[in-house]
Amino acid sequence: GAEPQAEGTQPMDANGLEDADKGAEEVLPELQLDIFDVARSAQVQHGLRHGDYGRYRLYCSRRLHRLRKASKWTHGRGRYAKRPLEPKAVREPRHLEIVLFCAERAWSYAMQLKRENTQQEPRPRFHLLARLAKASHWASKLASLCAARGDKRTELEANAYAAFMSGNHH
Repeated sequence: GAEPQAEGTQPMDANGLEDADKGAEEVLPELQLDIFDVARSAQVQHGLRHGDYGRYRLYCSRRLHRLRKASKWTHGRGRYAKRPLEPKAVREPRHLEIVLFCAERAWSYAMQLKRENTQQEPRPRFHLLARLAKASHWASKLASLCAARGDKRTELEANAYAAFMSGNHH
């Protein structure tokens, strides 16, 4: 049950902030992230110079874990608790990198499946298309976050990246 409120106190939200504080919207600074530089340098340094998509996907997974841990954006202990990234929660470029590396991981897994499926079997192809759809979803999420929180260049790069991923999918 709900605890009774003492008279004269404001109700609290999940973060412990009073509802009265929400009325005063704080102005968050624009974030800057060189999406193509980050993605390209990670790809070249971690396997894609030699076309090793599996190695790059594992790197993306490790990087995601480090980013989530460093920005305290983990999914709880024990039972999984979904923590979606919303524009008002994005406070540093690391938060944008989380979404970027989710897209990169899905894309590299799709490319790995494409390389391994030389007989054009249907099941791996469906898996590949699902991973490309996931990469496209994460890229469009990145574009929407950058439109809300990023500077002009970051927004343009995110839109171009989303278009590239969408083109891979279709």
